Amino acid sequence: MKRAFSLSRAKLLLAAAGVLGALVLGQAGIQAARDARLARLFEGPCDLCERQPATYYPRPVYHTEGYKALQKTSGPDFGETDSEFATQVLQDEISYVDGEAREDVEAALRRGGRVDGMTGATPVSRLRAPSSYRDRRPFETLQIIYPEEGTLFPPNLCPPYLEWEDARNNLWQISVELGGNGEESTFVTGEKRWRFPSELWNTLRRDAVTRDTTVRVKGIQIDENGERVGEIQAAEPVHFRISKDPADPYIVYRLVPPPFSSLKTPDIFVRDIREDEPTLFLSARRSYCINCHTFSSKEGNKGKLGLQIRCLRPGNSKLPVYVAYYDMDKGVGQKLQLPFDIQMSTFMAWSPDETKLAFSANQKIVAFKPIVYETQLAGMSASDIAIYDSNTNETYLLPGASDPDFLEIYPRWSLDGSRLVFSRSPVGNHPAHVLFDLCVISMEPGTD
Repeated sequence: MKRAFSLSRAKLLLAAAGVLGALVLGQAGIQAARDARLARLFEGPCDLCERQPATYYPRPVYHTEGYKALQKTSGPDFGETDSEFATQVLQDEISYVDGEAREDVEAALRRGGRVDGMTGATPVSRLRAPSSYRDRRPFETLQIIYPEEGTLFPPNLCPPYLEWEDARNNLWQISVELGGNGEESTFVTGEKRWRFPSELWNTLRRDAVTRDTTVRVKGIQIDENGERVGEIQAAEPVHFRISKDPADPYIVYRLVPPPFSSLKTPDIFVRDIREDEPTLFLSARRSYCINCHTFSSKEGNKGKLGLQIRCLRPGNSKLPVYVAYYDMDKGVGQKLQLPFDIQMSTFMAWSPDETKLAFSANQKIVAFKPIVYETQLAGMSASDIAIYDSNTNETYLLPGASDPDFLEIYPRWSLDGSRLVFSRSPVGNHPAHVLFDLCVISMEPGTD
């Protein structure tokens, strides 16, 4: 009886497997038939859409009438829900940010002629201020916008996306050809963004080092019955290669949702470019603004870490703005009380021997909220270059790079540590009109 039951169960399992296999084969057959039907829609001659140069909209012009009424709103970031303006609500700003210097920028704005004739640092004047931002106009014909012609990808990058613009069509065929051998892989999609399949990308990473990969996109318009309407269009093909040299696999960055606000608490993430998802590296715990950060080693898991931090909990910290120093090898760190008038600092760089941290210090900063959903007006009205020596636990302004008549900012060491390069500009200009010289100073003992 037991053996008969076992045989019956085996027969049932075989029958179930047969049914499942038939279903799989049936689904595969249906998919193959569908793919063949879609491929036939793209057969035949096509109109080539020549590559177009990018053109840009002029600077946005905002209607400033009635702005005073918007200033009466109480929202921290925006005005009335149907308004194009964001309000400048000073009562919601952090009042104790060390080094804040709104008055310096207001004075610069009031200097007639220095800032294109603007008068007064009012929100309306900032709306009318010069802006370098431009929106690109959408392309009128089918155009591949990523990757660009001649792109060189690192071999350790996860599969990228192919992107295009098309104002006419609603179905597209992607063709990928390696090395001009005539063998193409084709795919059909209803989206204007398509990702290279992992298997295909692995093949390209291996073989596209010495040969171009050519990507083509055709577009058609189909009606509600799935029939083609009009002619086939094709974008100009794009060629790319894969480098033989890998890129550094990790990127460390902070994530800040727009628009700008002094109440933001951005977390720091690590992204492995070989993977799809980032990893949280340092949480702000909704209580801190973690600004500049830098590692002394390329690996990022040894050596030293420098951070600039603002505590956003009024009254809970005796040192609300500070530089944080952490020795990853020893597992110890500390807050640095800087011996300067102002504790605000940014833009850090470790020396090659990992003993000295150069940073932009003694800074007066300006950071207005945006009046519209763009970017904030930001700049420095004062800045010096300082050095923190981890061996002696001392911090000092760098002679020759701490002149009160200049903004000295963005330090970077030479590869041998013998020199420090930084940017310098005279003080007193509006942030939009600051132009920097590039300076270098010797860091050898006994030199000035």
